[in-house]
Amino acid sequence: MQRGRVYEVTIRIDFTQDGANCCCNMIRFAKQKNVVVECLNPGAKDLHFVRFGDGNIITTLSKHKSCPFCSLSSSLPIHIERCYILPNHSLVTLFCTKDVLAKLYDRLDSMKVSYRILSLSEVNASSKAGRKRNYKMTQNQRIALITAFNLGYFDTPQKTHIREIAKMLGKSPATVHELLKRGIRNILARQEVI
Repeated sequence: MQRGRVYEVTIRIDFTQDGANCCCNMIRFAKQKNVVVECLNPGAKDLHFVRFGDGNIITTLSKHKSCPFCSLSSSLPIHIERCYILPNHSLVTLFCTKDVLAKLYDRLDSMKVSYRILSLSEVNASSKAGRKRNYKMTQNQRIALITAFNLGYFDTPQKTHIREIAKMLGKSPATVHELLKRGIRNILARQEVI
């Protein structure tokens, strides 16, 4: 069995109106409805399970070539762990080996998408892994943070307030405040800032 270093990569992929990456039904839906959706099985060839901010899950058929995430996973030996689709971009977290990283960047360039690497870290089986598991972020925390970030809640000056985020997610302002607070704590704990 071949063993190599594995990396966790989080990528922001921006969507353009004229780009080839806009033929995915879920990308169009997120743009039209101004909602956040999460693909629960990114890279699947036919049937995608999609969760909305309110927790509802639906299934949707996707043509393999129309989905940019399917295109990535079919052309490279990667594992897409998470995929959030927002109105103008997506956030994708995937795992790959070191030798696949350059191929991943080449593939993204050939797709003619604008992208930015948000994080790149080596995954190891050290004792830190146990600590990270204790501070695992929940799906609701992650969705609340992504929504708040993209609506400008963390900007200076603030572009939105908790009540607007709560309305978009179908939750109370107090619940959203708690989700944001716990999500930030989990991020800090996992990065070993504290």
